[in-house]
Amino acid sequence: MTDSPILPPSIAASSMPGMLVYPWFSDLLSTAPMWIVAIAWMYVAMMMAVAEATSPQGSMLGAIITFVMYGIGPLALVLYLLGTPARRRARRAREEAEWRAQVAAEQAATESAQADAGGLTTGDGVPAERKEP
Repeated sequence: MTDSPILPPSIAASSMPGMLVYPWFSDLLSTAPMWIVAIAWMYVAMMMAVAEATSPQGSMLGAIITFVMYGIGPLALVLYLLGTPARRRARRAREEAEWRAQVAAEQAATESAQADAGGLTTGDGVPAERKEP
């Protein structure tokens, strides 16, 4: 595969020659069933709310409460719980990156401290000017 100035470097080549796969696309495909269920759930909750609003015994307040209590609330809870592993992976990756940066900074500090390992003090190179009495 040749480098292209148009495409970002994070694009990886797939097993099929000439075919490019974006990393975010494979993540999207792996979570596609979850999104389909979430969209279907919201559709059903919206239809319940519409039925509540257009019913002779229903009201707009009842429709809003139905949509929030049957749709948004439970779906938010389920998506939050199902997203926990991804948030955990992101947190661990961030902590590992911070740890690696800290280790690199400590190594750089150690290397700079070892640069003057001659045992001499780092005093002033020019003596202070003495005043005549």
